[in-house]
Amino acid sequence: EGSTGGPQELRGQEKTLHDRLATAQRSAADVNRRVSEAARLPETLRAITATVGNARLLELDLSGDTEGAAALAAAKAVASALPTTGPTDLPTTVQVGVRRLHRLPITLKVSGSYSELHALLTQIERHADALQWTAFALDNTEWPAIQLTLKAFVLSHEPRWGASS
Repeated sequence: EGSTGGPQELRGQEKTLHDRLATAQRSAADVNRRVSEAARLPETLRAITATVGNARLLELDLSGDTEGAAALAAAKAVASALPTTGPTDLPTTVQVGVRRLHRLPITLKVSGSYSELHALLTQIERHADALQWTAFALDNTEWPAIQLTLKAFVLSHEPRWGASS
């Protein structure tokens, strides 16, 4: 005959479960905030680029180029902190409750002076919660202009840019 424990043990288990639920709800709220910010990111990047000196936006690619191991690792790190109901080893999608998180890639290419690119990166870093960087390159073959290429991704509840529920 097994015992189910006394009332104090049951209260302790209830508190533990309540604490875990509260933590999961905070994590979900944080992810939803990040996803909301991410949805506006392409327009934000265009606006930032347009306001930094003579820096020129060469490319803003939202098409989904090949994702590197760093992007996969970053997405898994975010996903591992969240409650899941399905597999988390998928490279571009993570199940979160009944909603899925998708990793949407961004490639940004900009040309400008060192100080312009520094100012641009400073502004982009303000959106660090939404934008997860995977690769960064500078090319100075056309000095004094420097070309910056930034590859990153954002988390979304939609499988592609511009999709709606």
